[in-house]
Amino acid sequence: MTNNVLGTWIHVNKGGTFPDCAVKAKKGYFYVCRCSSKPSFGFGKALLHEENDPKSGAVAWFPFEKKEHKETQFEVLVYKGTIVENGYEFYWKKLVKILQHPSDHEVYRENGFVPFEMYHKDYWAIGKLKWPSVAYIPSGNKEHVYEGKHIENGYALCFRKVSKVVIELIPESITPAMAKRKPASYLEGKYTTSLLPQEYTFRKNYKVVQASTFEISHGWSTSVEISLSTGLLTESVAKWQKSLSVTMQGNYVTTQETTKEEETEFTYPIKVPPYTTSTITATIWQEQLDIPFLAKETIYDQFNHVIKEHQTKGVWHGVSCYVADVNIQETFRKGFLLMIIVILGVLFHLFW
Repeated sequence: MTNNVLGTWIHVNKGGTFPDCAVKAKKGYFYVCRCSSKPSFGFGKALLHEENDPKSGAVAWFPFEKKEHKETQFEVLVYKGTIVENGYEFYWKKLVKILQHPSDHEVYRENGFVPFEMYHKDYWAIGKLKWPSVAYIPSGNKEHVYEGKHIENGYALCFRKVSKVVIELIPESITPAMAKRKPASYLEGKYTTSLLPQEYTFRKNYKVVQASTFEISHGWSTSVEISLSTGLLTESVAKWQKSLSVTMQGNYVTTQETTKEEETEFTYPIKVPPYTTSTITATIWQEQLDIPFLAKETIYDQFNHVIKEHQTKGVWHGVSCYVADVNIQETFRKGFLLMIIVILGVLFHLFW
């Protein structure tokens, strides 16, 4: 299955059969089918065998040009599993309900036709619907055409797919003791003033490794939005949240670590008094945490309806943030002050 595919069609050979996971009618006992060699036929009805001949093999009937066409080679629509497993699903919906709420349903359509089931004479039959107003039903070697109120209570085949997953990650029992520190960078700068105090901004670049990202999936891909409820270590968690950007794929993973290295700038304002040399040193520490969390996952379809809510627990390994310890040492420039005193003394003797 590819991502958010609109179904899988299985070819049926003459005298063959098809799997019991083929898409079946809402009310009756027929299955959805199409004829790939004759696409103008649209959709029709199929059975595992002729009603009175179990050994006949699978057979299908299609409405086309006022006739019912019988075919022994065709395709059936197959679906196995759930929307959570596959990323999409099929369902039948009454036509009148779809037309009343068109923004809540999406019909399965090919070449303008939709698989359609309605009550015909004394049984429920599958045919095709020229969307959204004309139904064609194969029966008794004829193509029967219905419109208006006759088709309102029929069922059109719809599909929905996963369009978004929102994951709320709630850290559990976070304490400062959980953080493992190691020095990442050592930065240093010197600033000197003379007669007047000065203000400077200490600027140095250093490299950081971004926090690991969170991956989760059910075999299909979709966008993801992640919200985060913070506890302690707010700075760490905030940087963690900022690093999250995920396309979900693969199997369900609670501890998937990816790293990204980039250069960032450390800045720190400093005021230097007169006649002073200030030496500023900054030790950049990398904080790493293994954060236990509760993940609340909400899956939405293309109409922003909630498909499923799910909870799981896990541990996020290698969450990183960067903090700095700053130290400033001020050295008064005695020699500079002595020189000023000598100069003032000379001037005093010259002009007094």
